[in-house]
Amino acid sequence: MEGKTVVRTEEAPAPFQGAPYSQAIVAGGLVFVSGQLGLKPGHTEMAGDSIGEQTEQVMQNLAAILGAAGSGLDRLVKTTVFLTNL
Repeated sequence: MEGKTVVRTEEAPAPFQGAPYSQAIVAGGLVFVSGQLGLKPGHTEMAGDSIGEQTEQVMQNLAAILGAAGSGLDRLVKTTVFLTNL
């Protein structure tokens, strides 16, 4: 069985300090990306005030993580979007 590889890029927000998850894991030729918020890398506040601005940032974060894993948005198989206040 193929091993798992942790994906990490500075082009997307890091997991919260002490959080037990990675930005993504590559296993079996697939990339599993953790949930993303509309945060800019290195910031702690949401990107912009509108849902549009925040959604755009989420997609930029997702693209950066997929790129670091050697993949991209054009290879997405499934995604789930939660539009609610945490």
